[in-house]
Formats: sequence, structure tokens, C-alpha cells
Amino acid sequence: MPASKVADLLRQLQKTHHLSLEEYELILSNRTKEDEELAKNLAKDCTEEYYGNGVYTRGLIEFTNYCKNGCHYCGIQREKPRGGALSPDEGGNLGLLPEGHQLGFRTFVLQGGEDPYFTDERIVEIVKAIKEEFPDCAITLSIGEKSKESYEKYFQAGADRYLLRHETADEAHYQKLHPKGIILSKTGCVVFRTLKDIGFQVGCGFMVGSPGQSSKKFGEGPVLYTGIQTGYVRDWPIHSPAQHHFRKGKAGQFGGHPLSPIHASFDSTESFDSRHHSSGNH
Repeated sequence: MPASKVADLLRQLQKTHHLSLEEYELILSNRTKEDEELAKNLAKDCTEEYYGNGVYTRGLIEFTNYCKNGCHYCGIQREKPRGGALSPDEGGNLGLLPEGHQLGFRTFVLQGGEDPYFTDERIVEIVKAIKEEFPDCAITLSIGEKSKESYEKYFQAGADRYLLRHETADEAHYQKLHPKGIILSKTGCVVFRTLKDIGFQVGCGFMVGSPGQSSKKFGEGPVLYTGIQTGYVRDWPIHSPAQHHFRKGKAGQFGGHPLSPIHASFDSTESFDSRHHSSGNH
């Protein structure tokens, strides 16, 4: 392979913000240290083009530490008891909003597991209350997979954005990361398009370096969110298994398994990723 092929693809990525799956795989499988340095510089140029030297902050509120699922990478597990008073009527973490607003935050991300306590009615009540008290703020919800009807209720209540991290775009890899019965093909592009059609600015994201992630599986992620044209993307590099609480499932699928070497390729996606983060003062 010509030494300049990867560099040419990186420059193409920086210019067009689009590559094929095969081209992503080629970059990740054949990059050199020089290519990685080029990717960093291209990402820096792209970031400055769209953001200047500004820093856009978000107020992240973890308002529930419980989830009905048992995803193998997550520290929020259904086996764990709820830790303290987190619900709004108990004066929990949502009580931090006034302080956050005073500090200058104008976007708040309400994040938590798929907690049955927080019904649609409770989420709607929370969103409406925040919008009423802080009408100059944007609200992002990151509370897992819901029905179309639920998403519509949240949007009508005043939520502006929805962040739904799919973690991987490969069906087989997705099933390894999640408990039995949680299937990517049931959602995939459909749920992101549904959210966009409703009116949300949509965010998605995936892990970098999870066990079993190959160059091809990694490349499927940016191919997916390029096709959907999501408003912003979060990539999550994993530096150690403990960082994302990988645990043994019933089949022991992650017990003692090393991280994928793809985590070392994180910089190679930066020139794409910097373009797809949301901009603006919210």
C-alpha cells in the first residue's frame, strides 16, 4: 500500500466528513504514528473552523442511579440498590439546577438509567418545571430507549435534545455487550430517525476499545451516524476494563478478556468527530 494512502483518506475525511466502511477499516488497520499525528492536526483545524477557541459547557445531572437493564459495560446495574435521594420530590440531584444556572450553564443534560420510577408523567413534569423556571436553557435527555409516544411527550413538554448512545453499530458485537433480549436491530437507525422526525436534535455515541471490537466494527459507527446526520456524537475511549465496569455475564463473555487494540485508534476519528459535535451557545 502506498505510504500516502492513509494520509489521503484522512484529508478526504477532514474535507468531506464522509468515508466508506472499507476506508475506515483501511485507516485503522494500516495507520502509522505519522498518520495519527496528521489526524490530530486535521482535527484541531476542523475544531477551530467550527468552534473557534470557544468552550461549550453542559451541566450534567445524574438524576437516577438505577437501571432495569444489566448491560455488561455499565456501572448502573439492576442488582444494585438505589443510592440515596435522587428523585426531584426528595430534593435530590435535580436540586442542583439553580446553582448550575447561576454558574452560567445554559444546557442541562438529565442522564440516568432506564428507571421505571421515572414514568413518562414524571419526566414530563420535570422537563416542564425546568423550562418554566429556566426558559433560557436547553434540556437534553439521556434516559435510554423509549417508545415513539414517550419521545413525543418529552418533546412537547419542552425537551430540546435526546442523547442515545448505541455503543456499537455491529449487531453481533452489540449482543455481546448487552443482556439477552436487547437487540440493536430493534432500534438501529429507526429510533434515531424517529427522534429527528419528532424535532429533537439527536446525539449518539459509541465506545472505543470494548472487548471484541475490530477495525470493521469500529468503522460501522461513523458510517451509521454519517447516514443519520446526527447533531452530535460522543466517542468513549476505554483505557482499562474497570473504567466501564466490564463484568462477567452468565456466559463469562468478558471475564479476563483484554480490551480491543482499537482503543489506540481513537485519534484517527477525531477529524470526523469534531465536525459532528453540536455547536452554538447552548
